[in-house]
Amino acid sequence: MLILRLATLSRIQLRAICDEADAILKGPIGLNHEESKKIPVDLQPERGALLPMRRRYNTYANFRPVYLPKGLAHFSPLKPEIIGEGIDIMIIRELVGGLYFGHKETGINEDGRRYVSETLEYNEDQIKRIMKVAFQTAQKRKKVLHNIHKSNVLKSSVLWNEVCLEVGQDFPDVEVINILVDAAATYLCLNPGMFDVMVMENMFGDILSDQGGGILGSLGLMPSACIGPDKAYYEPSHGSAPDIAGQNIANPYSMIGSVAMMLEMSFNMDAEAKNLWQAMQSVFR
Repeated sequence: MLILRLATLSRIQLRAICDEADAILKGPIGLNHEESKKIPVDLQPERGALLPMRRRYNTYANFRPVYLPKGLAHFSPLKPEIIGEGIDIMIIRELVGGLYFGHKETGINEDGRRYVSETLEYNEDQIKRIMKVAFQTAQKRKKVLHNIHKSNVLKSSVLWNEVCLEVGQDFPDVEVINILVDAAATYLCLNPGMFDVMVMENMFGDILSDQGGGILGSLGLMPSACIGPDKAYYEPSHGSAPDIAGQNIANPYSMIGSVAMMLEMSFNMDAEAKNLWQAMQSVFR
């Protein structure tokens, strides 16, 4: 495994190394609000590096496990009777479409007012491929898939639901439960045990997966995998947390968990991945 510090490499060197890698393990990025404002908007880490990497490797399927066994329930802010026997949800987020990747425009309109325009765009092929991933994942678990949408307002969700129904015909053993995104946010707090596999578009996935970290008690307990047709990268779901730098209190669980996901999903090292998960959970117990 080759471990590199970004600061020592040019962008061209970094791209070449990532292009050649079998998989990429990425650390957290980002700055606090005040530091971010010192950098031109389009060069800030998320816009200038993270989104282009997702586009470059077409990592359209984001897996974010929201997992808290009963023995670790004391981490969660939820009541024990809500957590029950534990939380075990797989959030599957479409990662290279939607509002984050649509056309963006800013300027001054005819009335002299500043404006911004951002486009939410999906086509049926983008939706179909993430739905196949979601159905296949549900098939391996409890055979229940919650499809998260906002079709009462967004036409993009109308198409999303149509394609979900079409793909579901190839997976008759998987039950599909359609639920509005705002209701899903509520039920994640009131009854997280009702969910097993959840699939959603890009921005919904960003928000609800962070809420998933909240019900666990910390985003530091949620690793992630970003899978494309030819390349995958793995990263903690949290940001860089500069406010706790140097205090020796950062939780490495999410980073180590991302390594476990890499071993399993990119290298078929299932036993090693399982050992890593068990080792971390034994520390908390």
